[in-house]
Amino acid sequence: MAYDDFENRVEMVTKKLSAHDAVKKVLDTKLGKVTKSDIAELCPLLSISSIEKVLAKMVEEGKLEKGGSGKNSFYIIKL
Repeated sequence: MAYDDFENRVEMVTKKLSAHDAVKKVLDTKLGKVTKSDIAELCPLLSISSIEKVLAKMVEEGKLEKGGSGKNSFYIIKL
């Protein structure tokens, strides 16, 4: 499991993915709640504002559900 996590992190840094693709890839690997800081940790090349824009668009499209507010906000993937 640790090797898979390491490979995913290396792939996120070495491949040039769009912000949307990078966030989607992180969401595909996470279970349960995901925060902006979780995504920023796995995608160090993305700015927080880019992550926020992608998450807002995914919430608007109905792919994610937002919970909490401010620093306590989190996102849950809708099935």
